[in-house]
Amino acid sequence: MGGILSALLILIFVSAQGSLINLIPIDGVVPDLALVFLVLLSLRQNKPQTYLLAIWAGLLQDVLFYPAIGSSIAAKLLICYLIIDYGKKLFNENIYYGAMILFFSVFTHEVIMYMMLSFSGYTEYSIFWYMQNRLAPFLIYNLIIMLIMYKPLAKFFKNTNFYDI
Repeated sequence: MGGILSALLILIFVSAQGSLINLIPIDGVVPDLALVFLVLLSLRQNKPQTYLLAIWAGLLQDVLFYPAIGSSIAAKLLICYLIIDYGKKLFNENIYYGAMILFFSVFTHEVIMYMMLSFSGYTEYSIFWYMQNRLAPFLIYNLIIMLIMYKPLAKFFKNTNFYDI
C-alpha cells in the first residue's frame, strides 16, 4: 500500500509545486517537494520501487515544468541511486545527517539539471549566475521543507508493509 500512497504523494507534491507553493516563492524559487520526498525515502528504503517512484516524479516534472523530457528523470534516478548505495552509510536516523545528505542531493540534482538543460540549449545563463540566483535559494528552501517534512514522513516510512499492495 505504501508504494501506491507514495505515487499519490508524489503526484500531490508535484501538483503543489506547480500551483500552491508557487504562491510563496523565496527569491523566485519554489522547492522540489518530490525531490525531498525521494531523498528521505531513499534514506529509509532500498527497494527497486524507489527507482520507479523516482522515474514517476521525474516524468511528471519533465512534462509539467521542463522543455526536455528525461532531464529530471535522469537527475532523480541518479540521486536515488547515490543515496541508496552510498548515502545510507552516513545516515543513522539523525536529522542532521539527513539535512547534509539532502543538501548534497539538491546540489547534485541542480547541477545535473543545469548541465542537461545547458547542453540542450534551453538555458543561456552561466553556471555562476545559476548557482547564485537559483541554486542558493533552492537549497535553503528545500532544507526548510525537509525539516518540516522529516518527522511526518519518518512515521509514514516506518510502516512495515510499506511496499505491499
